[in-house]
Amino acid sequence: LKTIETTQDWYAVTEVFSGWVQESKKIVGIEATFSNTAWDNYIKLYYRVDNGAWELIRTYNEATNTIKQDDITTANWEQFKKFTDIQFKVEIHNETGSEISPILHWISLFYDIIS
Repeated sequence: LKTIETTQDWYAVTEVFSGWVQESKKIVGIEATFSNTAWDNYIKLYYRVDNGAWELIRTYNEATNTIKQDDITTANWEQFKKFTDIQFKVEIHNETGSEISPILHWISLFYDIIS
């Protein structure tokens, strides 16, 4: 009898960030670190601004079991939008149900306040 000890799919949603509520903000960059990914074991990172639709930022599915860092800036991802508030969603898919699932270790948001 074969059992799967972990679930294949799950997601997490961050709280809404609304620092400096009266001011508009512009994303300068996002940094993320991840590990244990492969083509069928992946992490998807989404964002949404001002309670809008979720937009995919990146899919992490390169074959790695070491911790990798990804620096996403406005220079290499032009679709970032102005926002008053912002929220992130992380989806993790573990195809085999292995105990060594993909891991998103850390995510940071860098932004400028604009008028």
